[in-house]
Amino acid sequence: MEALADFCRGLPSCERPDWIERTAAEAVLRYPTSAACVILGRAFRLVGYRHPKGSEVRKKMWVSALDSYRDASELDPKSTEALDGMAKLLVELGSRAEAIGVYDRRLDLASGHTPTLYAKGQQQRMLRRYREAVETFTELLHYEPQRVDVHCYRARCLIGLEAYDEALRAAHEGIQAGPQGDPVRTRGGGWGYVALCYAVVGDAHRLKSDLKQALTAYDESLRLVNYEPLLLLKPVNDVRINRGITLCKLGRFPEGAAEFRRVLNRSPDNAVARRNLELVENYVALKAKVEGGGETVANELFIAELDLDKFDRDRARVRYAELKDLTEDQTERIEDRLTAMEMSGLLASAQTLIAGGKWAEASIAYKAIVEKLPDNTNAWFNLGYSLHAQGQLDEALVAHKKAAARPGPNQILGTYNTACAYALKGDKDKAFEWLRKAAKAGYDDTEHMVGDSDMDSLRDDPRYKKIIELMKGK
Repeated sequence: MEALADFCRGLPSCERPDWIERTAAEAVLRYPTSAACVILGRAFRLVGYRHPKGSEVRKKMWVSALDSYRDASELDPKSTEALDGMAKLLVELGSRAEAIGVYDRRLDLASGHTPTLYAKGQQQRMLRRYREAVETFTELLHYEPQRVDVHCYRARCLIGLEAYDEALRAAHEGIQAGPQGDPVRTRGGGWGYVALCYAVVGDAHRLKSDLKQALTAYDESLRLVNYEPLLLLKPVNDVRINRGITLCKLGRFPEGAAEFRRVLNRSPDNAVARRNLELVENYVALKAKVEGGGETVANELFIAELDLDKFDRDRARVRYAELKDLTEDQTERIEDRLTAMEMSGLLASAQTLIAGGKWAEASIAYKAIVEKLPDNTNAWFNLGYSLHAQGQLDEALVAHKKAAARPGPNQILGTYNTACAYALKGDKDKAFEWLRKAAKAGYDDTEHMVGDSDMDSLRDDPRYKKIIELMKGK
């Protein structure tokens, strides 16, 4: 075993990946143990890091590393090192759903292992599985209640569920936990995460239209950033952009524009800051021309105000009715913006219904949404989900297929859900057809599939095992 370890220590300096693979295979034949496979997995991973990100050699080395960790896990199912290595490689290779399944296996061996809970919650958050992420972060806080970063991410997920009041409570819990020990940075508890908690408070208040409270929270967030010089640039930019949007909603346009310029000075390619700055500058220029500019300029000013989200839906409708001499182009642009405002409110309500498991009410809301926004794949996905939950499978199939029709985050799950609906209807051939499509689209959450009761009718079919292997890439 020591000879194998010496061999692996020399791998990262080797320039010949083909020789590494051949020699590694020989080494495993000589030392067919779980520990040996783990050592080889680490070596392959290190070799991969020596090559450029996105290169074929790096990917090849990481696939070899993943295979080594899988071999280690088969030889010793209780090897935590093998499971940890598998999970890291799956994340690196973009297979987040499968990584979550590995984290679950790791937690079966040690239920309170906080690094695994944290990693699992982050991958759920990245996949926008916000409800699951909230549950995972809540469990983690049971063991480490002072983790400000976990309070922060939990609050972010609650905002994703549009549960703004709960998000506020979660963020304030993080603020109250405060930085522990080192005032600059501690494990998950530095001032930077307290600053981000204040940013979450600002976002929640802004989304609830409590603009002055939002501004106060953003100001505190940026004040605390001074204590955290290592805080990443993107979160600071996000705070400044949201603070700028809040200032504009309060009518403080020069200050809002200044925030957008600060972001662009540090990150010239930030499209969100640039777009908001253009909207503000357009509005200010139109406002300066409005006196003596006639109805055309006044109408353009109203459109600019809509772009800046200055009005709620009802006030916007009242102002629209008061306008005169609208051109056909102006009328079309205003109608488009008002429709978007109306749909935004309906989408928020529908998402709340989905989060609360109110499937019948949610399906009614999403039917209204897709009628107005037939290209909104997220609405089709949620419509299918809510109909599926009620057992209305024929209608659900129509929605699932709409969600699966366009590339994007809903395509993979929409395809899988179509297979589920066919399985529940007893149409095995169609179910396997859509499972193959799901695998081709990138679905790899075999852990979920194994436990999914929708799949029960397929498990005794020989094709089921082949689909599992296809999803695992075997």
